[in-house]
Amino acid sequence: FKADNNQTYLTAIDPYHFLGSSKLYYLNNYVGTDIVDGEIKNNLRVAPFGTAGVENPELHIVLESLFFKFNGLDNNSSFGEYTGAVFILSALISILVVIPIFMIIRHFSNNLFALFGTLILLTVGTFVSRTVAGFVDTDAYQILFPLSITAFLIYSLINKNKYVGILLSALSGLCFGLFIWAWSSGWFFFVFILSALVIYLSYLLISYFINKSEDIKLILKSNILLLITFIISTFVFVKYFTNQNIFTSTIMGLFGGLGGVTSISISNIWPNVATSVAELNPASFGQIISSVGGALVFLIAMIALVFLVLEYTPLNSKQKLYKRLVLIFSFIWTVLFINNTFTFLAANNSFLFVGLLFLPVAVAMILALINGNNSIKIFMSMLLSIWMAGTIYMSFNGVRFILLLAPAVAVSAGIGLYYIYIVCNNFFEKELKPKSFIGKQLGGLLVSSIVFLTIFTPMYTHCLLYTSPSPRDGLL
Repeated sequence: FKADNNQTYLTAIDPYHFLGSSKLYYLNNYVGTDIVDGEIKNNLRVAPFGTAGVENPELHIVLESLFFKFNGLDNNSSFGEYTGAVFILSALISILVVIPIFMIIRHFSNNLFALFGTLILLTVGTFVSRTVAGFVDTDAYQILFPLSITAFLIYSLINKNKYVGILLSALSGLCFGLFIWAWSSGWFFFVFILSALVIYLSYLLISYFINKSEDIKLILKSNILLLITFIISTFVFVKYFTNQNIFTSTIMGLFGGLGGVTSISISNIWPNVATSVAELNPASFGQIISSVGGALVFLIAMIALVFLVLEYTPLNSKQKLYKRLVLIFSFIWTVLFINNTFTFLAANNSFLFVGLLFLPVAVAMILALINGNNSIKIFMSMLLSIWMAGTIYMSFNGVRFILLLAPAVAVSAGIGLYYIYIVCNNFFEKELKPKSFIGKQLGGLLVSSIVFLTIFTPMYTHCLLYTSPSPRDGLL
């Protein structure tokens, strides 16, 4: 179906809500039709009629109104012209996602595997289906801003210039303010970031007491300063953009948000209107894995979390043996979960299920702590683990949260492919003893590329279902 100017209609209900609100904001400078006794009213909405309007709307509405202005629309413009002005907005935002994810993976690998990880994210069906042209909703922000927050934070932690690090940490807070402005439910990511930073600082503190290293002490002081900068900047920018208190929103979300979603997913004898919204129905572990690329992608992502922690030079043969045992345990343990060996736990206690899933990462952390590994890769593994664990748990209570898992899995999978490349290169160099530089790199490059193509080809084919025209289009 198409509008009066041959413009394809938007593809879902929510985009029309935003379109109508954005049009009102563009024409009236507030989301409403009238001002009655000093209060904004929206008389185009019913149930109840004359719903209270909004003076300062969310980011998405502001952006759509800017697109209307750029296209020179006015009160006489047709519905099709308004639709056409914002039709590709979500697709444009999703294009920006490639910048932060590439930069994150690149720091922990190289350009090639940063490209691989980026392509994995861009072909995740859940991501593509909710950011294609016409699906002009807020889903693209839920990928762009968490990745941007993470990228700025990572580069602030690795930067040796104190003032540049503080600036990057503040930019991470700015992105958080924009994230909450775009999607008020983004408080959960504040929990993820804070948890990872606090655990990493605790890890460094314990390491300092074990090793008594002045280098660790300096890193600890620097990271505490960056943590304070991040917290203050996040508070300031969230307050500026939304007039919300991030701490209040987070506490209310923790004690009310997830509980509300969980209650939606519970079945009883009464019809549940909320479950008619399919995205709030619970997802199984198998559904979650298949939605972010499949079993192989998930396995590589999980193994990468352990590799990040254990990337240090063993001091003796015993440490080398322990590293190998933990990696083997991680592989077997993850395969058991993927093969539904512990599925009964997900039904009875999803929190315990998720905790046990990431047990190999915890074991690797303990081993790294004993051996004095304090690399930033420890923090990256902690953040990705918390991000993945949190969104998997949320996905058990609502299928729509799988989208939030996709960027973490893609980042980890890109890094995981890099470790496959490193391991294979080391093996071929030891066994075949190639003399040329190309010969030393070729084995790992071939294996990792084959694994990537094995992952990417079916994901790309699946994505074509969302991007190719329907056979019915020619009949309408």
